[in-house]
Amino acid sequence: MILYNGQKRSTGADFISLGLVGGRLEFRFDVGSGMATIRDPLPVTLGEFHTVELQRNNTLGSLRVDGGERVSGKSQGKFQGLDLNEDLHVGGYPNYTSLAKTAGIKSGFVGCIRQLLIQGDEVIFKDLGRSSIGVSNCPTCKDQPCQNAGQCEDSEASLYQCSCPRGFTGSNCQHHSSLHCHAEACGPDATCINRQNGLGYDCRCHLGKSGDKCMQGELVTTPLFDGEASYIAYPPLSIVHDDLKVELEFKPLHANGLMFFCGGRKMKVEDFVSVSMVDGHVEFRYELGTGRHITENIDNP
Repeated sequence: MILYNGQKRSTGADFISLGLVGGRLEFRFDVGSGMATIRDPLPVTLGEFHTVELQRNNTLGSLRVDGGERVSGKSQGKFQGLDLNEDLHVGGYPNYTSLAKTAGIKSGFVGCIRQLLIQGDEVIFKDLGRSSIGVSNCPTCKDQPCQNAGQCEDSEASLYQCSCPRGFTGSNCQHHSSLHCHAEACGPDATCINRQNGLGYDCRCHLGKSGDKCMQGELVTTPLFDGEASYIAYPPLSIVHDDLKVELEFKPLHANGLMFFCGGRKMKVEDFVSVSMVDGHVEFRYELGTGRHITENIDNP
């Protein structure tokens, strides 16, 4: 969480927040009748300073990162005024549980904030010591931040930059590069997995990304299937013995095709569930061991 301001009363009241989610900046606000969520599509580079500009006018909001194109969004409902009576929090919040349904962030910001302007006026951080907790000065080469014999160089983009010797990595050369997961082990669109034998790690790429650190390719956020040889496979569903609820939001480009299937193998009766498009209608099929059931909508989707 980078910034949050809300109301002291119950969860769901007016608020405004800025956070990093999966390496991307996310701007949220609610004026009392529905939340707006605005995300920048590109991940920010860790270890460097960036600029972000937030604007809100009634129910309309926008986000602009490093002088690039604005990303816009709109909150729901009829209310337009933003009423805030809680302290403005920068860099963190005392109780993240209360923010779960609003800002959607569970941890504070890790890094430095060099400048903050609100309504054109700069917030002077040195004047706020009475209301800050756990905040220290952003390090420079004078503080000798580089570890493991790393060489420090002054940098306008990041205040300082460490040149690490072979075998070490990280913004401060603090990690053995081949032993375990660390903040810079994989790209922003990947999950780092430590190997069970303790000898290294692997980068599990998100959909559309590839390469050793998952830095190649384009992240797929809304998959497009061609109907021939395209599919996504997930591990078997293991908690659906008695109940199953599936919700899909889809845009069909053909009147027929399988959208969802989950089944069993090597059993006398192979249980399964499927959702398909059949002649322009949505069809739900399932087999529970006592016979196949078919449900079809009669209206056009």
